[in-house]
Amino acid sequence: MTNIVEYVIGAVLAFFLPVWYKKWKDAKKIKSFNKTLDVDTEIKKILAEVRAKYGFNRSSIVDYHNGTTSLGGFSFKNSSMRYEDCDEHTKYISMEFQNIPCSIVNDMLLRLERSEKGYVTATDDQNETLDEQSVITHKMYGIRQAYNFRIGSSLIYGCLGLVSTNEKIRLSEDDILNIKAACQKIFLLRNK
Repeated sequence: MTNIVEYVIGAVLAFFLPVWYKKWKDAKKIKSFNKTLDVDTEIKKILAEVRAKYGFNRSSIVDYHNGTTSLGGFSFKNSSMRYEDCDEHTKYISMEFQNIPCSIVNDMLLRLERSEKGYVTATDDQNETLDEQSVITHKMYGIRQAYNFRIGSSLIYGCLGLVSTNEKIRLSEDDILNIKAACQKIFLLRNK
């Protein structure tokens, strides 16, 4: 009799365990997906607030990756614009900025990675100090001024880009501190 009960319990478990496991795994995927949507929504709000508050035409986040893996353990080969917020007069370009070789703007990336301030800026009249591809990109998109902030202690955590196509924007030290605080919020949201 004990063997029959054991066989029945074994058969029931063999049948239901994969079903329960699949449901648990699917629920975990759904929870992760929904969390990602919530985080993306919060990050987009931050980008919109920063862009509007300081008068930029575009705010964006660029991530660095090897084409398949981002953040930990990647080689520094490509960049992709993951988030973007624009004013009503500015064309969205995030779909054009996917898997761009980092070597194109290597000089700017090195300056940003090594910057003790955590940001770099470039204006349209700095052509002699910008690398050739940055100059071309600035001209192609009509960029008058760009601020690029590291989101964390290194570019492996991404870069917040703020672009003005209309006028040069002068940020005060308080403005820069507020933007760095926004970068910290983004960092925390992305690394919960």
